[in-house]
Amino acid sequence: MGLTDTGDGLVDGPATLPRIEQPPAWRTRRGYHRPERDLLTKVATGEWLEFAAEEGPDLTVMRDWGPERTVRAGVLYQVLADPDGPPVHAKGLRLRGVRITGPLNLEYAQLRCPLILDACYLDAPEPVNLHGAKVPGLAMTRCYLTTGLAAEGIEVKQGIDLTGSVLHGPLILSGADITGRLDCSGAQLKGRDDSGNALVADDLKVSAGIQCNDGFTAAGAVRLNSADIAGNVDFTEARLAGRNDEGVALWADGIRVKGSLLFERLIVTAGAVRMVGADIAVQLNCPGAKLAGRDDDGIAFAIDFIKVGAGLFLNGDFVAEGTVCLSEANVTGDIVGAGARFAATQGYALVAMRIRVEGNINLGETQIVGGAVNIRGADIKGSLSLSSAKILGRDDDGDALVADFSSIGSGAFLRNVVVGGGLRLAEAGLVGDLDLSGGHFESARGAAVFGARLKVDGDLLLTGGIVESGCVDLVGAEIRGMLRCTNVKFSGSNQDGAALVGRQMRLGGDLLLDGNCVAHGQVDLYEMQVAGDVKFGGVTIGSITGCALDVGRAR
Repeated sequence: MGLTDTGDGLVDGPATLPRIEQPPAWRTRRGYHRPERDLLTKVATGEWLEFAAEEGPDLTVMRDWGPERTVRAGVLYQVLADPDGPPVHAKGLRLRGVRITGPLNLEYAQLRCPLILDACYLDAPEPVNLHGAKVPGLAMTRCYLTTGLAAEGIEVKQGIDLTGSVLHGPLILSGADITGRLDCSGAQLKGRDDSGNALVADDLKVSAGIQCNDGFTAAGAVRLNSADIAGNVDFTEARLAGRNDEGVALWADGIRVKGSLLFERLIVTAGAVRMVGADIAVQLNCPGAKLAGRDDDGIAFAIDFIKVGAGLFLNGDFVAEGTVCLSEANVTGDIVGAGARFAATQGYALVAMRIRVEGNINLGETQIVGGAVNIRGADIKGSLSLSSAKILGRDDDGDALVADFSSIGSGAFLRNVVVGGGLRLAEAGLVGDLDLSGGHFESARGAAVFGARLKVDGDLLLTGGIVESGCVDLVGAEIRGMLRCTNVKFSGSNQDGAALVGRQMRLGGDLLLDGNCVAHGQVDLYEMQVAGDVKFGGVTIGSITGCALDVGRAR
């Protein structure tokens, strides 16, 4: 026992020795290697600790980097996350050409300054762990990570920059909140999680856009489900070479993009691109994209229920080697697919049932070499153009283009189109002309052109067309203008031997079958009503049923 000073005088009690504070190791620099000591000096002033590095991450060079340019991950933790760590500058911890050895675990840490790595080699077998961390800024440009980056729930105030880096494990950003931009331009994601995903960023929030362009590659799926992105999402000239267990290469159901979604010259070699229910404020732009992958159902591009604010562009040599699904999409502006190529392996090449388009649909010169087109119930406020298109695929019913019950507000133009199966327009409604001039139509099952109860608030033009097989069936159609069949070759017929069926059709203008029009089957106009003139100049009708022209009860 001894005397202890309590502040009120000396009392009896156990003697306590005064506590001697030990200075932190960073003050004495004991136990630090030379590059680590240099780091402690430079981080206080915001200077780079840098060594000569190759232009891009080169593992053959980086793994030979020795102690003279190596910093332990624990030292980075001390600088970045230790409240009693060394002084840091607002510019951040900045390393270039440095080998970082050991696991870098910053889980739930609140970083004291930005972490900026350029052309660095992170050699730990564990992923860089930033789960739940709060980070002023994060850059790992031109870096080589032997595994991945795990940053679920990270909060970043100055963006994330992974430009040109190579990751051999998955990039996890689920639930991340990034103020600024997520930049993965030229990054190579070579790793995948157990489900086949290379980038997992469901529920991601970004305030200034995402860049996965300029040679960005992913060996597994990219997930952006329910992400909320202010700005553009750019996959221009990216390459997606892997699919996950669901058969998807890019999965972004329910994504919200307040700018444009850019897929220009995107290449997908495995898996589908799926964005069901996405909401794109400006454009969905896909010129030159090559979608060669598909899911187990043969779908290459699934964008059903999508909303697009300023147009959808599938032109510029766009290619889809599976079904493109647009059913119940809502597009403000035009859909442009001129010159695109669709080649489904089964069923339909393009499915856009009940689609709503506030502008025009232009699929002129499109080639559909496998599968049919189904726009049943479409609501198109502008025009529909398929001029010079080739629709060579068929569905299971033998139809190539199904547009029953569709509504078109400014005419349908299929001039010089080649249709290798049935063209269905039953109970469709058109304001303006339906122009099939110069078209080539055929069907193995009855009607090559089926327009029963079709309504056209303009002219129906077949001038110069060829119906190779099957008939033209316009039973009960209502055409406000003329029906012009000048120089048409009706070479086919239905099972009853009829080449042109216009029973109970009503015409508000003239009926013209002239100019060397030829029908190799019956012309059936029973109970037809014509408000204008009827002209059969130069027409040739041949029928094997006995009645070549039936105009019974016609008016």
